[in-house]
Amino acid sequence: MQRIARCIVLPGASALLSVCGGSEATLQAPAVALTVAPSTLTVQVGASGAATLMLARTTFAGAVTLSLVSPPAGVTSVFTPAPVTGTGATLTLSVASSVAPGNYTITIRGTAPGISDATASLVLTVLGSAWSVTRSGNTLELAYGSGTNFPQYASLHLKDSYFRLNPGPGSGWGTSIILLPAFWSGGQLFQGSPLTYTSSIQNNDMIIAFSGSILSLQFSGSVRVSPPTATSIAADVTISVGGNVALDTRPGEAFQFAKLSSMHISATRWDAQSALVDGSSYAIPAQQWILNPPATGRTFGLLGGTSAWKTLAPTIEVTLDQPGQITGWVTPSADPNDDNVGLWAATATIVRQIHYSVVARR
Repeated sequence: MQRIARCIVLPGASALLSVCGGSEATLQAPAVALTVAPSTLTVQVGASGAATLMLARTTFAGAVTLSLVSPPAGVTSVFTPAPVTGTGATLTLSVASSVAPGNYTITIRGTAPGISDATASLVLTVLGSAWSVTRSGNTLELAYGSGTNFPQYASLHLKDSYFRLNPGPGSGWGTSIILLPAFWSGGQLFQGSPLTYTSSIQNNDMIIAFSGSILSLQFSGSVRVSPPTATSIAADVTISVGGNVALDTRPGEAFQFAKLSSMHISATRWDAQSALVDGSSYAIPAQQWILNPPATGRTFGLLGGTSAWKTLAPTIEVTLDQPGQITGWVTPSADPNDDNVGLWAATATIVRQIHYSVVARR
């Protein structure tokens, strides 16, 4: 005799209960689980930060709407995409300048018809200091602080790409970094050019994106300035070079892809008292070459300090990704307001991708 199993399907509140031949099985209910990374996000007032949301789906393929649960006043959110139809999304939190520094628990909720709400939380740490960017004529001024205390730490001259860093209150202004590469072509040195720019803040760093051109070379790049410490401030410089130009044959100076500009007119009047290459110090002469032949190194800089002309001029040091030819030139001058010292890293050919870091110290 053939036995026929009989099944009865019973509706449940959150699942279907099936009874067949004395045994029973439970089907999983549709659901979504929500997680977030990182679990702690640090953002300065006036800036924004991003976190990644992951959605684990169980027998549910519908769109999920994400939102914050009772966020602090001044904290706003953007979810991308919105709503979420896949398994991931990006949460961008923006913190207004009115938000008090401190730690805040941010709860994210995911909702959709037919499922229970899913939640995840992260800790938002709000820092009280922030960057400020002000354009004054052709100079871009970068300040860092909070409330009414915003000391200036950097400046970018938009007419010629000269960029200066200051270690902080009490320090003087001195040596500049020339952002656009300098080069010799047709018996002439081409150095500096007007820039266009945009500014933004990413993960507490100030980003200045810029572009410019000299002859048929086009430059685009960025300066990423990190928040200052008590005695220093650092930046990363990245530049892409397009186009072509015929370089002169000038060993050690044909294409100067990283260059410092400063002033030294006497033993008592200077912004830079000596040159530095990989930890070694070189005197700055009254005129002509600082290093001849060029030295090969990964770090070079100009030592600051206090002279009759300047109090606490900063020491500026550049670190290259790879060793380069380091040399410099001094033009005789009696004007302390006129840069007459150049120190650079150079190659005989055009460098298409440039990256180096620079730090200013007391």
